[in-house]
Amino acid sequence: MKKYRLLLLLLPLLASSCGINNTMYNARKYFKAGQERALNANGRPSSQAVQDYTKAIQKCGIILSNKKITRKTDDALFLMARALYYKGNSAFQAKDQFEALIRGFPDSPFYGEAHIYLAKVYRDINQKEEAQNLLEQFLLKGDQAKLHPRALLTLAEFDIADMDYTQAQFWLEKIITGYPKAREYRDAYLLFGKNYYVQEDYESALREFDKITQSRLIPKPLRLEALYYAALNQYHLGSYDRSWRNVQKLLNDEVRPERISEIRVLQSRLLIARGEFEDGIAEIGDISTSYPRTQSSAEAQYYLGEYYFRQAHDLDQASTAYTRVRSEFPGSELAEQAQKKTTAITQLKANTGLDPETKLQEFVDYHVSAAENYLSVFALPDSALTMYQRVIDSRDTLQVRYDTLGGQLAAWQFAADSLSARIDSLPEPEISESVEQPEILETEVEPPADSSAVADTLDLAETEQSEPAIPDSLAIPEIKVE
Repeated sequence: MKKYRLLLLLLPLLASSCGINNTMYNARKYFKAGQERALNANGRPSSQAVQDYTKAIQKCGIILSNKKITRKTDDALFLMARALYYKGNSAFQAKDQFEALIRGFPDSPFYGEAHIYLAKVYRDINQKEEAQNLLEQFLLKGDQAKLHPRALLTLAEFDIADMDYTQAQFWLEKIITGYPKAREYRDAYLLFGKNYYVQEDYESALREFDKITQSRLIPKPLRLEALYYAALNQYHLGSYDRSWRNVQKLLNDEVRPERISEIRVLQSRLLIARGEFEDGIAEIGDISTSYPRTQSSAEAQYYLGEYYFRQAHDLDQASTAYTRVRSEFPGSELAEQAQKKTTAITQLKANTGLDPETKLQEFVDYHVSAAENYLSVFALPDSALTMYQRVIDSRDTLQVRYDTLGGQLAAWQFAADSLSARIDSLPEPEISESVEQPEILETEVEPPADSSAVADTLDLAETEQSEPAIPDSLAIPEIKVE
């Protein structure tokens, strides 16, 4: 009887435990499904993956709603925090859950990993200094030595993103020299090569990537990524045929959409580099159609702009392609540079054909601005020198013109001086003393004797005005007719 009562008391506990275990099992299942789904072309989780992560979060929430802390509590908390992180749109919620785990469960087996995830979340919400400090303090924890290579690799990734390549190399070397048996050792080699690539040391980068591609101990996804970077470095070194062969191998072996689109961008660049312009342009058009509004479509438009500007010399088409970079993917790393090039092209197209003789200042301002654009925006020093040379040549032309006008002015001045001297040498005119000026005599006019005389005088004057007398010199002789 007592055993029966004890069994009745244990049944609810057993049922509760089974329920928790079943819920946790389902949460892990949904999380794993989300992890296994490929990212879309812009590197973000697909809608199906987001649904899987959401279901995992809901299952974990059921467990965490129980106020009583069990051995599953920290497990559910860590799983929920990671699901929020990978979901891609819940960074602040993920931050709260990772911080709760670190603060409330210092003895949890997930305590160390929570620090690394939390540092990544800090970066996502633009708290870079907090992320750096968190991981540097974590490296001082001796009881977390197994996770130190992972923390070092994360710090290197942060520094590469910030273009602090020297510091990134420091962290990577610590992994390579201090943790040769760690899983992160292989990832460190990949980042080591990328570090050389972003610094445009293509030969050193290619050497590092070749080491990875030739090792059978490296996982296939990592070898494929290394092969892509090997092809990219071969492209920059001008080894187009070798790069082309690696690209074709990648297109056959790769299955991840975001990686395929990236490989196709490199393929379009190779086509243009090999002189197959129409095929290269067609490939870029297909990329924009197949992967619209993605990082890859933005990159494709950028390199299309490069072709039109540098090879086809079509400023209008180049400007159109550069403008599409931001509209395709505003977050593209190339968006800002494309915008600068669009602005530069607008300035290059303005005020062309200026005459230095009539608009000297505008002519000089345009060519100096064009030279700065060619040098700083397009990295074309030869074109910049051409612009400066035009200003110098215009100075020489204007100097010749100035000297010519100066010679003409001097000739005109000489002629004017000669005329002036001849005028000054002419004799003064003589005035004859025999010529007397007529003397004007003042006469007195006597008034008429009576008013009738005045009237007669007026009548006579009117008669003379109505019938003027013909001068003698114009008198016509009278002709008599017999």
